[in-house]
Amino acid sequence: MKELVQWKNYIDLVKFLGKCLGDNAEIVLHDLTDNEHSIIAIENSHVTDRTIGAPITMFALNKLKEMEHTDQSSILNYKGTSRKGVPLRSSSFIIRDTQDRPIGMLCINIDISDYIRAEETLKKLSFIPELHTIKKPLHDLHENFPNSVSDLVSDAIKEVLGDETITPSKRLSIAEKIKIVDHLSKKGLFLVKGAISEVATQLATSEVTIYRYINKISKHGKKS
Repeated sequence: MKELVQWKNYIDLVKFLGKCLGDNAEIVLHDLTDNEHSIIAIENSHVTDRTIGAPITMFALNKLKEMEHTDQSSILNYKGTSRKGVPLRSSSFIIRDTQDRPIGMLCINIDISDYIRAEETLKKLSFIPELHTIKKPLHDLHENFPNSVSDLVSDAIKEVLGDETITPSKRLSIAEKIKIVDHLSKKGLFLVKGAISEVATQLATSEVTIYRYINKISKHGKKS
């Protein structure tokens, strides 16, 4: 990896930006060669309560898949929410190697809860109910911040099931499980080491069955 990029320089940049932007701005550096433990540097980690070794987000995986064959280098001002419900304004910069392959990601997640409260106060003081809000400039994108592969898989499954939680009393049909696996595959989740095992656990099935679903989905995709 040293031949591809001087991570030390980026780690130093993370520390600099963390001090420069203030303690409501979390700065994160991801190594995309290990998505299961992608975070290699983080400042002001209290914003999302993540640590070094936490996995990449579902949002990042999805965007990386979309940007794989483009020259796009950044995603700016999109919405995020911490696991505690803190509203965030997020931006990400893709780090590429000499062959133009994405190998890293530098992300800034700003806690905007104080700004939203200030905005509400100004609205009340102005007696004008409809002002342009701080939320307006943000792209209609949303990111959650997992602490583990288990969180990552849970969040992705919830995108299919809504807020329902899979429990022993709620047995999913094969069709429902295939639908979930198809969604996770399209999102790029299976690029994360350990994801198939975790999906099998959460869907109360075996890894072999998950692989069978993936093959079935792949064959169906080729036919269509």
